[in-house]
Amino acid sequence: MSRNSVPEYRYINYDLELIKQEYESVSKSIMEIQMALDKYNQTVQFEVDI
Repeated sequence: MSRNSVPEYRYINYDLELIKQEYESVSKSIMEIQMALDKYNQTVQFEVDI
């Protein structure tokens, strides 16, 4: 009995279009959060204890 370490997939068990839409939504949210963080870091003075 040999074992193949590479999974064999014949079909997907999810809605590819839904996944693409969700990916775009999450990517957009991450970009908006990053832009807000960048703006804050460039415009607000704050102290960091080290």
